[in-house]
Amino acid sequence: MYTPNAFTPNGDGDNDVFLAIGKGVDSFEMQVFDRWGGIFFESSDIEYGWNGLDASDNSVGIGRYMYHISLYDYNGKHWVYNGELKLMR
Repeated sequence: MYTPNAFTPNGDGDNDVFLAIGKGVDSFEMQVFDRWGGIFFESSDIEYGWNGLDASDNSVGIGRYMYHISLYDYNGKHWVYNGELKLMR
């Protein structure tokens, strides 16, 4: 499992979406939070990442955000990843 520590959703086509990359994933859940614990993004599809917008499709500010990823691999093993990412424009 790989997750970048920064992304730049500025519409230039390069690194515009925060995505987790992994192989052998059977089920996947990802959440992105602001520093107060508010959920900005949720996904249950490893190929659907966060584009830097909130639930109302407004651009969120530059800064640090937290992510929580919970997944099961093809062998039924549960994996949990928590981390911090930086949004830059």
